[in-house]
Amino acid sequence: MAPNLTLYFSVGSCSGASYLALKVAKIPFTAIRADTKTHKIVATGEDYYQINPKGAVPSLFIDGDLLTENAAILPYIADLAPEAKLAPAAGTPLRYKLHEALSEVGVDLHKLGFGALFNPALQGEARDAQVAKLHGYLKRFDTKLSKNKWLLGETLSVADFYAAVCFSWGAFLKISYDDYPNIVRYQKDFDAVPGIAEAKAEWLSGGPKA
Repeated sequence: MAPNLTLYFSVGSCSGASYLALKVAKIPFTAIRADTKTHKIVATGEDYYQINPKGAVPSLFIDGDLLTENAAILPYIADLAPEAKLAPAAGTPLRYKLHEALSEVGVDLHKLGFGALFNPALQGEARDAQVAKLHGYLKRFDTKLSKNKWLLGETLSVADFYAAVCFSWGAFLKISYDDYPNIVRYQKDFDAVPGIAEAKAEWLSGGPKA
């Protein structure tokens, strides 16, 4: 019997990786939008800290049990729908490469790279230094993607959902990708994946409409 899934997400955030993966894998779920600035549920005003004490998204409830962090949720999604082929088989060397890729995206690209730039208090030389740091990570990912279509080679995986969402922040933060042609190509390839355009439109509009 399929589990009952509820995903708490916010528009434009890293939770989009889990949202898009669930949609592309064709896994039924209930989507509930949270505002991570006010830490309230958008529809009800409920205190989001009462749902996830971290106050962060994504939060996935699996038959009532809470699972957090894309690095944990995304492999779970892939395993729940093996027919979607969004992760290498468990126990294979490539499966551990998936965990490596999720860690690199989550730590280097997300937390250490883009993350600090969303702080409006970061200005002047401090922001310039953070942008330079981000460019170091972008250069590394661009080099990796010059050799492979996706992060794990020629096969799309849930790690790409996370990376693609992170890369999408560049436009909002006014980060130039002129020196990263492979990232630009990668983003176009990701947007062309069947189901991504529709799923992304739904996510960015705040979730499914009644």
